Amino acid sequence: MYSLLDVMEMLDISERTARRHLKLGILKGKKESGKWNFSLEDVEKYLSHTVVVGVLKQKHVKDFYEYSKGVSDLKDLIMISKNIPKMSMSKTKEFSKRLGSIQGPMRFNMVSNSDSMNVLFYGTTKGVEEFLDIIKER
Repeated sequence: MYSLLDVMEMLDISERTARRHLKLGILKGKKESGKWNFSLEDVEKYLSHTVVVGVLKQKHVKDFYEYSKGVSDLKDLIMISKNIPKMSMSKTKEFSKRLGSIQGPMRFNMVSNSDSMNVLFYGTTKGVEEFLDIIKER
């Protein structure tokens, strides 16, 4: 089971967005003792919802565009994009947590396609090296 915070961290969405998606029925789960819980199936359905897919791809493209034009708050970092084989939700969560542990200023986005996942990573030289090491370990 995943908490609301888990879902927010995995997808890099705000609490406001997550709660709005709950209210609209885009994100479904069970509320127990005042806390939201989501099964793997709930999260996978959420990720495949057309609204969510569109928002994640739009964010991914916007970050890349702003970086390439030098107007991003990430412009002092190195950007690297890597396509990797699609993973199960639990492996994606583990992978996301590993990337999130990279030290220094950094940010990453992940967008799933039919059979692969594109990871857009921004970081320092050391952060990019760590990113590539994590990719190799997969």
